[in-house]
Amino acid sequence: MAKRPGPKVAGIANSVNASGVGTVTIDSVKLHDTLYVPEAPCNLVSISKMTQKSKRHIIFTNDGVYMTAVPEAVFKSARKIGSIDNGLYRLEILPKKETAMWTVDLDSQLNNESAIPVPTTKDAGDIWHARLGHPGRASYERLMSRAELPELPTAHTPTCQTCALSKGKIHKGSISTTKIRAPLELIQVDICGSFRYHDYIDSKYFLTIMDKYSSFYAVIPLVKKSQATQELKNWILRTETHFLNHGGYKVCRVRTDNGGEFTSKILHEFFSERGITHELTVPHSSSQNGGVERAHGVLQTKMRSLLLGGRVPPYLWSEALLCAAYLHNRLPILGKQGKIPFLCWNDIPNDKIKLKHLRTFGCAAYITMPEANRDGKLLPNSLKGVMVGYDSD
Repeated sequence: MAKRPGPKVAGIANSVNASGVGTVTIDSVKLHDTLYVPEAPCNLVSISKMTQKSKRHIIFTNDGVYMTAVPEAVFKSARKIGSIDNGLYRLEILPKKETAMWTVDLDSQLNNESAIPVPTTKDAGDIWHARLGHPGRASYERLMSRAELPELPTAHTPTCQTCALSKGKIHKGSISTTKIRAPLELIQVDICGSFRYHDYIDSKYFLTIMDKYSSFYAVIPLVKKSQATQELKNWILRTETHFLNHGGYKVCRVRTDNGGEFTSKILHEFFSERGITHELTVPHSSSQNGGVERAHGVLQTKMRSLLLGGRVPPYLWSEALLCAAYLHNRLPILGKQGKIPFLCWNDIPNDKIKLKHLRTFGCAAYITMPEANRDGKLLPNSLKGVMVGYDSD
């Protein structure tokens, strides 16, 4: 060390004189402007100076002190407890505790376990996050620079428990990429109702059956939900018979919700005997059977249009329903490159569609009676009625 006169050093034993100032090398780290104090009872080194000069880190543990290089990623998960002020480390004391003025009893939702505790001690950023009503991170950070608010903890810290309890959302998931390549490969089924307008056969519900491949709709009015089991079985048997000479297709999968009419032992045994896979959606996740849910919306909108446009009383809603399904099956589907469900279902080319028989729902209809049913030669030959749909056969 090159000796030259130095200042007095206080704070170690008595005030002592430094004999010189020079450079010291410690483990390949050179410390400049180091005081040489032979009368000092111990050697002292500035940790802040060492970290600045060496670009390495000093780590204090329960068995010693180490100098090493620590990856930057480690500090992202570490909590900072102090900062440097004029070469000295200043411990940042945590803010005064804030006590919540209310608690939440979640015993009933947590099977009688203790409720999730509401944290009462927070960092400054967490406190302001609570004071502002738990805004999203992006909204808080926009306000932070304008109002000089403290920063929120890093994104790697646990989620605010209040936000987790109050802002939970059910994710509907992504659109399925599974390709359906033939009729009856996947059938989606659901029940809609009840309707307060009882029709002439007292139906209150209807069963919707949708073929995923063709978007062909079949609808069946129901007086009560329990009829759905037998009606679905009958439809499957009729449809598979229809396809015996039209490709030989059979039902492979049926997707329903967890309604009691679809989880009965009778239906389960029927599916097992015929080798049909029954897919049940997760409870309260109707989006997993979204195709038939959308079908309900399409059918009800068309039913409403038919009833209002034709000035037909609402007790004939089941006739409007059957007509709505009949018309849907003859309209092109945008999501299927303009294919028409009825033609796709029956493997008929798109240019073979026949629509000349269609009439406006609710228009006047005249039925000519056979001569044997006429009551005299001078009475009308026809009866006047209202057109309310088409026979699907």
